[in-house]
Amino acid sequence: MSDQPSQIDLDGRLQSPHRPPAPDAKLYTGPDEFFTGNFNFLDLKDAAPGEAEWLRWARLRAFEGLDPMIEVLAVADGLPPAAFKLLGKRQAPISSLTWIVNLLTPAPSTRDGWWLLSAQSDYAKNGCSSQSMMIWNADGQPIAQGMQSVAIFA
Repeated sequence: MSDQPSQIDLDGRLQSPHRPPAPDAKLYTGPDEFFTGNFNFLDLKDAAPGEAEWLRWARLRAFEGLDPMIEVLAVADGLPPAAFKLLGKRQAPISSLTWIVNLLTPAPSTRDGWWLLSAQSDYAKNGCSSQSMMIWNADGQPIAQGMQSVAIFA
């Protein structure tokens, strides 16, 4: 939606204290045959202490000229389910049941293509995981919040 006049101004605890990767940071890219092969990533392992939590910088490898709404939705899907961390090195099939993304700005933008992604599993039992997600731009401004329910066949 577009901005509307409002007397309400609250962003709670949504400001991010993390800064984008340095130009010399050691990034990684997923396998080319998978969706993640379209990204550069930098995990913030020490900043995501939860056993079922991800915190990762993501940048599409080819983002210039891309519509910002499409870029944000592609980036929003750049993390595996947070409950996957509970599997350790084991692998298991998954299937998204629901995926909701709430944009917090009518014009998402960032610098140098970097977006900070967060996912935290709030519940994982009986083959189902529910997680909350967040996206910030490179300046630490909240861009989108999300929620996902995932079936994990393990």
